[in-house]
Amino acid sequence: MTEPALPTIQTPSRTTLVAILAVVAAVLLATVAGILVAGGGKSVRYEVETSGSSALRITYVADGNQSQLVPQADSSWSETVEFTGANQWAAVGADFPNGTATCRIFLNGKKLAESAGRGGALCETTIP
Repeated sequence: MTEPALPTIQTPSRTTLVAILAVVAAVLLATVAGILVAGGGKSVRYEVETSGSSALRITYVADGNQSQLVPQADSSWSETVEFTGANQWAAVGADFPNGTATCRIFLNGKKLAESAGRGGALCETTIP
């Protein structure tokens, strides 16, 4: 009795393997580049200025709606935060009971919001 013949497996040529690896590498590179460009961070700068020597308290929103508190700040304060998602709420507020405060929000250098008031100020906007 004879045993059935095993199928012959053809090994791809070295040129074929190099071509497949090159295509896979190109697809991975394009995917990573697309993620970095499309999902890249948005640079949000918060600014607060007060008419006195310091602000009593500053609160701002970081990426992911995380509230951050600065209990005591100079009269000219700023903080830059990277936002990674779309349509996120950005806000900064300052309490300054003995004078006026001004707040501003910038996205990649462009001013999106500004507010001023006696006793404090609040700015808010949506980061697209």
